[in-house]
Amino acid sequence: MLLLLDKSTVSLRWIQTSEDFYDLCTLSLLDKSASNHRLAVSGNQPSLFELDINRNGQIVRRASIEGGTGYKIVRNNPTFLACADFAGGIDLRNKDNFQVMRHLAPTSSNMMIQDMALLGNQLVTCGFSDVYRNRPTAHMYLSVYDLRTFRPQLIRTHFPPVLLKFLEVYTSRLVCVSTSGQFQMFDVGRLEPASPINSIEMLQFQVTCFDVSSNSQGIAFGDEAGNIIVYGTAQDIRFHNTIQRATEFADPVDTLPAMDVCDPLNVYSSVPLPICDGPLLSDLPPQITRFRYHVSGPVDPAILSSIKMVGQIGYAPNNGRMRRNEYNYITSKHATASFKLQDQSPSHESQIPLYYQKIDIKYNKLGIEDFDYNQYNNTCFAGLESSLPNCYSNDMLQVFYFLEPLRVMLTNHSCDREFCLSCELAYLFHMLENAQGMPCQASNFLRAFRTIPEVSALGLLSNEDRTTGCRQLIQGWTRFIFTQLHQETLDPNGESVVSRLFTMPQKTLQRLLFIYH
Repeated sequence: MLLLLDKSTVSLRWIQTSEDFYDLCTLSLLDKSASNHRLAVSGNQPSLFELDINRNGQIVRRASIEGGTGYKIVRNNPTFLACADFAGGIDLRNKDNFQVMRHLAPTSSNMMIQDMALLGNQLVTCGFSDVYRNRPTAHMYLSVYDLRTFRPQLIRTHFPPVLLKFLEVYTSRLVCVSTSGQFQMFDVGRLEPASPINSIEMLQFQVTCFDVSSNSQGIAFGDEAGNIIVYGTAQDIRFHNTIQRATEFADPVDTLPAMDVCDPLNVYSSVPLPICDGPLLSDLPPQITRFRYHVSGPVDPAILSSIKMVGQIGYAPNNGRMRRNEYNYITSKHATASFKLQDQSPSHESQIPLYYQKIDIKYNKLGIEDFDYNQYNNTCFAGLESSLPNCYSNDMLQVFYFLEPLRVMLTNHSCDREFCLSCELAYLFHMLENAQGMPCQASNFLRAFRTIPEVSALGLLSNEDRTTGCRQLIQGWTRFIFTQLHQETLDPNGESVVSRLFTMPQKTLQRLLFIYH
């Protein structure tokens, strides 16, 4: 079956079917003029057909092929119709009556032709041979035939050529391309390369086809993934569409961001999930699932004894055992699972998972290098050791580190005072930035923190006899540290790091609406 589509529209002009058509693989217009209506068609079959395009593809001539091997490639010039068969030979036929004028035998018995180019009196072929364990081996040369003398000559290449095409503007320039993306121009008349070897950039798949523009100013390569890569003689090459309808291109494919699955800091939510219409693999069938409602626990009898009913709503005062935002741990009697501590007896149960329990680090003579911190921290963020006195401030120190404007301003701070919290914070931020996941110690900052008289007066030093909770302690520490940083970084203009980042202007407007006498 042969289909012909109209060039300017998407309508189908005609379809030609015949019982003699099978394994068609090549065709060629017998004339490139505007009034041309002859088409040569052949393939892996013992016949060569001539079709008339103006007669809806009617077969007007049929020529038999000697040997019945069929033709793989058909090319033509003003005199001959060159037909390469599947056995490696080339038949030069008359374009008017399809008579065989000359037969070019293959140079070896196991040679086959891969591609063929014909321009004027120059015929160039490339191919391969089955010389190694019945596997095709591409030739590293081009066979050049002069149709006036029919003498073959060879041009050596540095890569196996697979595709050939003449530059029609130049009488003897030929472009040969390999499947790996290498291409080079040759001067067939001089039997030498006309340009160095070039490699196609941004090529990810094998080259399957290429073509040259009519003015030889651009070359387009197509790969097996459907991509087209264009090379031109100018930086801004332009192609003129000769038909009325604009060229239609495929819709661009939305590429997903590259992501390393071994990186623990990847944000997998940046890759959108596809819209799925069917059932998901994680959906469980209803026959093996059961819906259960939440069963509330029993109400404390002390609350029931003091409850006062107003309609259908009961009110009870707080018994004072817990605050409104607190709740008891679920006891083992109501828990579905419990976590056991490794360093305690099996009878003791704890509700804190082992992953979140406090780790006691015991150093030996090798110090910090003997402990594997990657077992507990797989990220590049460094932590602060909690074995030092007054280490309750580690959480707020890490909060300050991730406030980038504050970190940058404190890192640029420098003064001559012996105990300066701003300088110690700058040094601590520098250590956290270069630690690469290893823990750091805030010993210098805590030593300078203890030397300030206001710290002891405010009760910010932790000890075993303290009565204030950690919440009140960290609140007092935060108020003190902001005040101290404001005093240490105060400039002659009355501004500091704290005032630049954590203050804002406020304007109060008072209006008198009524006046009574």
